[in-house]
Amino acid sequence: MRMLVRMFLLGLCAILLSSCNKTHNGSRINSEKITEESSESISVTADDDNSFTGIFKYDYENDSEDLIEDHYIVLEIVNGKLQGRYYGTSDEFDEVREGYYPGFFVANMQNLEIVDDVITFSVEVQESDLFSKEISVEYKTSGEIPLDENPIWENRHIIEGVEQNPRHYTGRIVDGEILLEVEYGTRVFKRVE
Repeated sequence: MRMLVRMFLLGLCAILLSSCNKTHNGSRINSEKITEESSESISVTADDDNSFTGIFKYDYENDSEDLIEDHYIVLEIVNGKLQGRYYGTSDEFDEVREGYYPGFFVANMQNLEIVDDVITFSVEVQESDLFSKEISVEYKTSGEIPLDENPIWENRHIIEGVEQNPRHYTGRIVDGEILLEVEYGTRVFKRVE
């Protein structure tokens, strides 16, 4: 039943969005509603390879056997609205980590917006949102994570008073990938689902 509802919603979004003139009427997609404006467009149909919905993974290149620090972005249309979640590590908020492992979080993308090929959003976490192990994308909120399997991170206090919480992101969507600009360069998220 869920699959049928999802297919229906994706089909409905594809029909609504395919009516846009892709060369003159761009698409503005945000967490409030889907609207059309005069600007250049990105491809936003549900069955297109450049679709903005899906699960995207940033493969952290310095993983060790004991520690996987990959990040994920999940974008989906729910009740006609764009929604997203970001799965990351406490390093997003910690200026320098020395001598301890990072915490892991899942957070809703706030003020999520896609205009042309530009994506912007913010992520804010609380101490109770930081966990000791990587979080599977099956969990959509911190409240769903079983504490007996993934306890709250012991260094969660580092979040208190951090200037970059909420953290603001800007990036581009190019050929079905999300390219986020961060202080050390570009973080490339490739579609995995």
